[in-house]
Amino acid sequence: MTKPLRPWQADCVEQIVDKKERGGKHFFCLAATASGKTYMAAEAAKRLIELSAIDAVLCFCPTNEIQFGIRNTFQAHLQKAFDGSLQSIGSVHTYQGMLFQSKEFWDCLSELRVMIIFDEIHHCAGTAFTRNNAWGSQILQRMVEEATFVLCLSGTPWRSDKLPITTAIYDQFNNIQCDFTYGLADAVRDGVCREPTIVLVDNDNINVEVSRSKYQRFTSIPEALKDSHLQYADFLMDETVQRFMLKKSIDKLNDIRSESPNAAGLVVASSVEHALLLTQLLKEGFHQSAEIVSYLHPKSPQTIERFRHNKTRWIVSVGMVSEGTDIPRLQVCCHLSHIRTEVYFRQILGRILRITNAPNQEAFLYMLAEPNLSQFAKRLQVDVPQAEVNFESMKPNDNDSDQNLPETIGKPSENLPESLTFSVEGSFEENPTKPNEEGLQTGSTLPPNLPEPIPENPEALLQAFELRKEHFIEQLINLYDDEEISSHHAGS
Repeated sequence: MTKPLRPWQADCVEQIVDKKERGGKHFFCLAATASGKTYMAAEAAKRLIELSAIDAVLCFCPTNEIQFGIRNTFQAHLQKAFDGSLQSIGSVHTYQGMLFQSKEFWDCLSELRVMIIFDEIHHCAGTAFTRNNAWGSQILQRMVEEATFVLCLSGTPWRSDKLPITTAIYDQFNNIQCDFTYGLADAVRDGVCREPTIVLVDNDNINVEVSRSKYQRFTSIPEALKDSHLQYADFLMDETVQRFMLKKSIDKLNDIRSESPNAAGLVVASSVEHALLLTQLLKEGFHQSAEIVSYLHPKSPQTIERFRHNKTRWIVSVGMVSEGTDIPRLQVCCHLSHIRTEVYFRQILGRILRITNAPNQEAFLYMLAEPNLSQFAKRLQVDVPQAEVNFESMKPNDNDSDQNLPETIGKPSENLPESLTFSVEGSFEENPTKPNEEGLQTGSTLPPNLPEPIPENPEALLQAFELRKEHFIEQLINLYDDEEISSHHAGS
């Protein structure tokens, strides 16, 4: 039995059907992350099939995890196979996979009346062949022109590299013209999404060692990042910063679980090594149940599916639980990723906003008060007046029951007992030229090289290879989405 449509979903479906009946062939839907875009798209496809307006449906999305969710949703809603077999009504593929489809696959566009659904269309960039990514080129050449109808979906309809989104129409102010808009403010107002609370953690006593026993003091993380050789990765990799951020997140999750025992938390890590250390800290330092998912863990899709329904408290992710992954019981997120783009911030936030039937519907995102992240949080508050943004000092609480949480943040120093203290080689200048940050930089306090899990049988080894391949391609996408990549690189 299918669930009833939400008012916004029913309205959007009616507009899609109306546009198709009037001869239109393109529809752009902006709907808030976690508001139910996939279910709406499945209903739109069902209506067009019932009206004999289309013969088949092809869906495209960024990742394998989203692909799995779309396939399940469409099969359940359409009551037909959605795996590309002869008896199926359609199939779902990743954008990366478009490059490797057979000639027969593309021929179906001219032989059948095909509805194409592009999920998270902001991953596809370019309006001319001189400036587009691989997926944009394929879409321009093969799909938009030949498809019977195209439905584009996005919850974050912009790109950090400023490239135009494929198939989107822009007005004179460079804003996307959407056929239907249902923003996060609307979703929160209607009770479709949770009201988010963003907690930005800062420190007012940061000391950086510039020479033996000589320190320079900074009164905030933004100041230290601007006027010292410290990099954002130095904060992310500092053990006491990690302990503080995890402790705040754990405390909040405990509060929520007192009302909603099934609630869970997400930790977004910067690398596999980073994720392994954070998982170990959660388990051994805080006695929390935790799972890890990454491209180096071949059974990550199964782990995510299991985590959706079990009682495990935390899932630590590297690029696996970012956008489109539906785990409704997530209500707390600890953001410790080096990626600082607005698209990524909004997508990560969306993981904890999906409404459930649980008594407590709070949603908390903990981040360091890095300048870009702070700016994104403030812009969110402008877009969504219901959102709350709080700043918190990185100081131990007198009532903190964790006796292992030290007062000295960073490398311990006898002369500076209550400071965030780092040792950094080199001298300070008024406005030093900083090394380019790209991921976890050389010179940062990196964890030791931990052994990668090696599959024990050929089948598992092949699966691990496929996951690594997919992750590599996804990382390329993330690079082109990263604001720190120059416009020269973005256009190359």
